[in-house]
Amino acid sequence: MLVDGGMPLNRALELAQQTLSNRFMRKALDAVIQNVRQGRTLRSALEQAGMFPRLAVEFVAVGEETGRLAPMLQEAADMFERDVQTRIDRLSALLLPVMTIFLGLMVAAIMTGIAPYHILNTPDPVATALNYVGQNFLASYIVSVGAVIALMSTLLVFLYGQPRIILAMARDGFFPKALAKIHPKYRTPYLPTIISGTVISLLAGICKIDDVAALCNSGTLTAFMMVSLSVIILRYKLPGLPRKFKAPWVPLTPILGILVCALLFFSLPKTALYTFVIWTAAGLVIYFGYGIKNTRYDG
Repeated sequence: MLVDGGMPLNRALELAQQTLSNRFMRKALDAVIQNVRQGRTLRSALEQAGMFPRLAVEFVAVGEETGRLAPMLQEAADMFERDVQTRIDRLSALLLPVMTIFLGLMVAAIMTGIAPYHILNTPDPVATALNYVGQNFLASYIVSVGAVIALMSTLLVFLYGQPRIILAMARDGFFPKALAKIHPKYRTPYLPTIISGTVISLLAGICKIDDVAALCNSGTLTAFMMVSLSVIILRYKLPGLPRKFKAPWVPLTPILGILVCALLFFSLPKTALYTFVIWTAAGLVIYFGYGIKNTRYDG
């Protein structure tokens, strides 16, 4: 069969295959090319491969009928790439929490198997369990050093993220424009980085770690509740908004998320809740006193 410009179909498929960057997708198109070489129509070859979305197959069928196969084939390839990426995103979203829970359960099972559970209520239960069975070197150096490095990497992520949140809010007018300045050499938001780093260092130096952790947990749980509430609102107010990932079972899933986060939130120490209320009130004062007047959004 000849397609656009008199080019053989298998050659057109090979050229389309070269435009794909993903090895998995190129391999999938290999199966289609083999089917075409065996005499099948392109539509039949795509259906036989079983990995292309139905709409992509229809695109190619239209290309065969109209004699404009090349653009339709490219569109099908793009559609296939988007479909594969969507499947990968959904699989990752499913597997990540499952594997996290599984690994946590395995670690807990092993620790309670080598040490009595009532002695593991410590800030470092893994090291405590290893000390209990005489593995002092492993507990003191390997596990403890690994825990410190893990905490440092986590803190570094937050220290990178917080200045950029301040930068985005300053660009939108919620904070003074000076906080949106970018360093001419390093191309980073240097003022928010200095301010947030200084504040975090002072809090870490003068506050108890339990109080800081509880306050951070209260803020994180509140953010999760706001995200869950936003999913419900956006699903009904903007149903046609393009979404790379669509949360399932709305509004049941977000409501369950809000309830679980609220349960954890109100189980925090009262001092953390009081501090959170004061912190939130300060944020509302900044918003209504400055942000709402200077924002470039109409709300």
